[in-house]
Amino acid sequence: MIIISQVLSLLKSFFTWLFSVPILLKIMGTGIIVAFIFGSVALYQPRASLSRTLYRILEERTISMSMLLASNIERLVVRGDLFTIKRNLMQLMEENPGLRYAIVEDRKNEIFAHTFEKSVPPDLVGLRSQPSLNRDIIEVFDSEEGLIFEAAIPLIGGNAGLLRLGITDQKVTAELSSLTRLLLLALAFCMTIGLGLALLLTYILTRPIQNLLLATNQISEGKFDFRARIFSGDEIGKLAVAFNKMADSLQMFRQEVKEKEAIRQALIEKIVLAQEEERASIARDLHDQLGQSLSALLLEIQSMRDVEQKYADFNTKIEEKTYSLIDEVRRLAWGMHPSILDDYGLNNALARYIAEISKASKIEIDYQYLCHDQLERLPVRTEVTLYRIAQEAITNIVRHARASHASVILMRSIKDSLLLIEDDGIGFDLEEVEREGLSHMGLIGMRERATLLGAEFTIESAPGNGVTIRVKISQEEETPCLLEL
Repeated sequence: MIIISQVLSLLKSFFTWLFSVPILLKIMGTGIIVAFIFGSVALYQPRASLSRTLYRILEERTISMSMLLASNIERLVVRGDLFTIKRNLMQLMEENPGLRYAIVEDRKNEIFAHTFEKSVPPDLVGLRSQPSLNRDIIEVFDSEEGLIFEAAIPLIGGNAGLLRLGITDQKVTAELSSLTRLLLLALAFCMTIGLGLALLLTYILTRPIQNLLLATNQISEGKFDFRARIFSGDEIGKLAVAFNKMADSLQMFRQEVKEKEAIRQALIEKIVLAQEEERASIARDLHDQLGQSLSALLLEIQSMRDVEQKYADFNTKIEEKTYSLIDEVRRLAWGMHPSILDDYGLNNALARYIAEISKASKIEIDYQYLCHDQLERLPVRTEVTLYRIAQEAITNIVRHARASHASVILMRSIKDSLLLIEDDGIGFDLEEVEREGLSHMGLIGMRERATLLGAEFTIESAPGNGVTIRVKISQEEETPCLLEL
């Protein structure tokens, strides 16, 4: 089972790799394999068929030549005319270049005449016995020169001896070699044409696909005005047309989303600015009207100190409550919109707010301000946004975090500003909070405020590990605005 599992795993890996090969290599590989298979079959079949035919013709030619020669020399052998026999043998050798040798044996298998210059090679002596009627005429021998087809023809029925005629297959092998070369050249030519057509087909198929891939990558990078080229009216061309229609729809949808997002951002910005203006108005009313009214009431109460002693303790209590109420009104007015933010900037406003919250909540909150030398104030819109985000984050720490220590760091450089808020509280599951959505309006409000400025807003938290909030704003090249909200 383990071996089968390994084999299946290897096959799966192989097919996965095979299917991942580029289309060019698939088509070229298929063309080469098909050309090789068909070329091998086309080369083998004609060559094998021609080889059988030529060797059969060679056998028939050997037999016919032997029988013709035997009929010519039978009487000469009987008369013992050795000279005439040799002359006939040599003449036959000259007229037939493929004839390797001719041997005439007497009835005792002793060599009577031959065509060799000196003597008959030992391996040919006694090789063939006196043939009978049932004996094959042709036998094939292997030699250094190739195959030798030898025909043995009895002379006068074997009474006068035996004629042995050997013909090599050099002419046959030469013909087969010539045919093989021609077939190989034809195969190479066909393979070249086939590979050329495969390359052309690959180019025709892959070029529109590559163009579609390029268009897909461009659109995935946000370039919705890019369109795929249409090369033909086939299936791939229709796919390109459908892709361009989809790109048009995406571009229109993206434009609609951008317009709606711009409207939403403008609406949110107006709401935020309206809130800040309302906060500033309420803060002024609390400070200027209610605060002054309470101060006047306090003066009235203090002016009644000389009345009867029985009202003195009562007046003292009312005076203390009025003092407390005046402080509370001032705190509410400052919380609604701290005038120090308009007058002295974000750093001083945050420092004072954090100090008061730390004192009131008894949570140790550290504040650091790291700023590049001689930097001008941030735009009012940016200062208000960062202040409100810090205010909301610190409020969440006081109410929900159960933290003993927190820190607020504001860092400014020429290029950007970073607000970092951390606590050591109980933290929360960030994914769960994001799923709950509207039940955590404080986090949503901070994120929306940061989005209005195009800032990077990130929250990191886990149960038991506290919370870290980062707000990074890239500085725009604009003149700082010092108008009051």
